Amino acid sequence: MFLSGVFDFISNICQSYLVMQMLHDLNTYLHKAIPDTKLTIRKYLDVKFEYLVRRQLSDLLIVDYIHTSTSLFSNAVRVLQSLLASTLLCGI
Repeated sequence: MFLSGVFDFISNICQSYLVMQMLHDLNTYLHKAIPDTKLTIRKYLDVKFEYLVRRQLSDLLIVDYIHTSTSLFSNAVRVLQSLLASTLLCGI
């Protein structure tokens, strides 16, 4: 009978320790792991957004450069055509 009471007491202490350990682990998870995960995701999304903005800007600049280059090329062709036409008209 006495040993049964001691065993129950020790069993209750062990169960209390396990419950306390589980609560401590849950506390750690809630206050450290979740905020770290949120921060990691936030940093990833910031970098991804910045990359996408830079890529979009880069694509716009390339398209603008191509459009400008095409316009310059077209203008140069027109100038050469007019020079050629004027030299043919002048008989040079």
